[in-house]
Amino acid sequence: MRILLISGIYPPDIGGPAKFIPELAEFLLESGNKVEVITLKDNNSQILTGKFPVHFVKRQQLLFKRLLKTTLLITWKSRSFDVIFANGLIEETAVSLFFTRKPGVVKIVSDPVWERAKNKSLTKDSREVFNQNKSRLDVSVHKKLFIWSLSQFKTITCPSSELVELVNLWNPKLNVVKIENGVDSVPKYTQTKEFDVIAVSRLIKIKNIDKLIKACKKSNSSLIIAGSGPEEKNLKTLALSLEANVRFLGHLDNHEVINYLKKTRIFAQLSDYEGLSFSLLQAMTCGLPSIVSNVRGNTDVITNEINGLVVEANDVEMISKLIKYLLASPEKINFLGDNARNLARERYSNTEKLSQLQSTLVDAISYE
Repeated sequence: MRILLISGIYPPDIGGPAKFIPELAEFLLESGNKVEVITLKDNNSQILTGKFPVHFVKRQQLLFKRLLKTTLLITWKSRSFDVIFANGLIEETAVSLFFTRKPGVVKIVSDPVWERAKNKSLTKDSREVFNQNKSRLDVSVHKKLFIWSLSQFKTITCPSSELVELVNLWNPKLNVVKIENGVDSVPKYTQTKEFDVIAVSRLIKIKNIDKLIKACKKSNSSLIIAGSGPEEKNLKTLALSLEANVRFLGHLDNHEVINYLKKTRIFAQLSDYEGLSFSLLQAMTCGLPSIVSNVRGNTDVITNEINGLVVEANDVEMISKLIKYLLASPEKINFLGDNARNLARERYSNTEKLSQLQSTLVDAISYE
């Protein structure tokens, strides 16, 4: 099988797709498939290549020019492949599929229309309210384009039941399947802890890193933040103004993230929305207890007081109290962390989830 993988981000970028696409490519290669990748890159970054070709379009250029170049590249390369898998650049891939009629599979990990509107302060609505109400014209056009784009794919995969329901709400005629994210297990370890709390995240508004910084200040705990993004400058200014014990780590590769997880007592994820977070699964497999916001993408995985703690994302006071509560009880940290690690190993095997996706790609070709 010849498979073309599409992603908006790729190492050295960080984020779920940047981690997932190389893993998927390696798995597909080992299963005897031919694989190539198309992605975007920053002008000053060096794409990390491996056993398969990686083609890229520079990110920093006029948007229309970039969209055209990306669409043409996907269209041209698609001719030599049996199936296309998109984990980003969805609209560009959809246009290519419309013209080439190649079978495609797409992975949806969020509501990108709402997320973009939220990050640009075009809406204050929750995701549920946003999808029920009328939006301003530019947002409405984006939403219609996105839903049309999904209709060009044979199959839409989602890592959570909530996302499956959301896609069915957008268009009940779409073929949607649930394939949860997976994570590789890591050896159990005993290592001296240097940090109290860690967040691994793209630094955007919906991740609520500002609330975590305030909570760590109130609880007099240390915080390390792995990731970067448009909110980085604002978050650094906030941490400085509060004189909070915060260290910004910036871009880290997967091995570096795991190394820092091993050195930290608690993982925190306080997003307004999550599909099924790789970072959360990674923290679980490292045996960390998590403090997470009470959104379904988190609570589908974390059960309060069983393998983590669940809190309202905007309740800085309660977040602070939960951090203090865990730091004062090493036994509780061990109990929650062991349960989290066991669940990650039993339910979220990376090999199993990648095998499911490979079968979905085969099925997409058989539809032809």
